[in-house]
Amino acid sequence: MKFRAITREAGRDIATGTARTALTCLLYAVILGLLSAHEFSSVTSLLDTAAKFQSAGSNVRIISATGRIDGNACASLEDIHGVDSAAVRILPGQLRAATMSTVPLAQYAATPGIGDVLGARNADGTPTSRAGALVGEPVLEQFGVNIAVIPTDLGELVVAGTYPYPEDGRRGGLGFATIYPEVAGDEPFDECWIRAWPEHQETNVLLNSTVLPAAKADESPPEITQLNATLGQIFEGRVQFEERTSRFDPFIAIIFGVIIGVFTVRVRRLELASALHAGVSASALVLLQ
Repeated sequence: MKFRAITREAGRDIATGTARTALTCLLYAVILGLLSAHEFSSVTSLLDTAAKFQSAGSNVRIISATGRIDGNACASLEDIHGVDSAAVRILPGQLRAATMSTVPLAQYAATPGIGDVLGARNADGTPTSRAGALVGEPVLEQFGVNIAVIPTDLGELVVAGTYPYPEDGRRGGLGFATIYPEVAGDEPFDECWIRAWPEHQETNVLLNSTVLPAAKADESPPEITQLNATLGQIFEGRVQFEERTSRFDPFIAIIFGVIIGVFTVRVRRLELASALHAGVSASALVLLQ
């Protein structure tokens, strides 16, 4: 058979339904759709896990060394791509609101980057930009969501924004607290916080670079901790992606394609045998299929 004759015969087989083209295409489309949905579900689940890891503060690392953190060195870490950083100092005493004096607020001072590290927002959800202190969301749950000024025993506390701090396993102390942003100077801080995504392998090195030399030989060494360790020490996204079960879906698609192809030829074996008996060459039949 000539090539033109083979193409005409193939066209007639498709048009008349003899080749069951519509049925096999529909069947294979369903299989591909299911496999695609499986892959989409696997990747979406991985992205959700990554988002949960970040929202829980698990990608925030903290180095603690009381009175030995260089605020300028810590603040400058945010110049690294993908890194937010802030130096934090624990302030003595507690702040007491005029209306709820029995519920004290812990007080902290921190370099301005603390808003980015903690995800502080204005009432409308935009990043904080006004002057004032940052307070944890639990504070406004007590005093009012839209409150802008809180009367205290030390005067009026201007609320510049709030940061989420749920009880989801993260370190305690900052939920019911107020943080005063301050520009780093010569006075050392107590902690340096880093929030990085993707996380840097050199995070511990970066944190240790902010520690000032110890004044005494017997001072406690700096301690590096994780803000929230309930979801694991690190998020191994690359490993989880490479080990997802849906990575085998392309091979499954090929296997099903071969099976469907073999089946569609097998069901026409009598027709093909008749064509061979009528003098059609095997090569022409292969090309036709």
